[in-house]
Amino acid sequence: MKLAIAICLAATSAQADIVPDRVSILAGSKHFGAHGYDFNEVNPGLALTWDFDRTDITVGAYRNSFNEMSYTLTVGYDLIKTDALEVGPFIGLATYKGYTDWFPVSWGDVVPVGGVQAVWYPGGPVGLSARLMPGGAKKLPLIAAFGLEMKF
Repeated sequence: MKLAIAICLAATSAQADIVPDRVSILAGSKHFGAHGYDFNEVNPGLALTWDFDRTDITVGAYRNSFNEMSYTLTVGYDLIKTDALEVGPFIGLATYKGYTDWFPVSWGDVVPVGGVQAVWYPGGPVGLSARLMPGGAKKLPLIAAFGLEMKF
């Protein structure tokens, strides 16, 4: 009987760790300093985030600035974390198949990403999210991405 209870508790605990703490609906971006390039600024996508105190791990998929699918894995650290606001740096990797020449560093179709992320919850579990990133340096100095986020 004790073994059955232990197995049930372990299964419940493991399942709780698999469920994300937040879901983000990615909406769009703004490319600053695009110098005549016509980037896609409607970037629908979905991201799942797991929170570990001030650290978070996010996986996502979205339509990128070149109108192709990208997949990303990032790790963030909240320098500011309150019930209403989270702000901090993030780093990670993203796929940009066929466009890695736009980035100063790449490994196959994978490029490093990073910047500053923020989520503001004006009241309740739904918030506004934003990420500010250097845009690959060669041809684009700055990108801002934004969307909605929901905490569970």
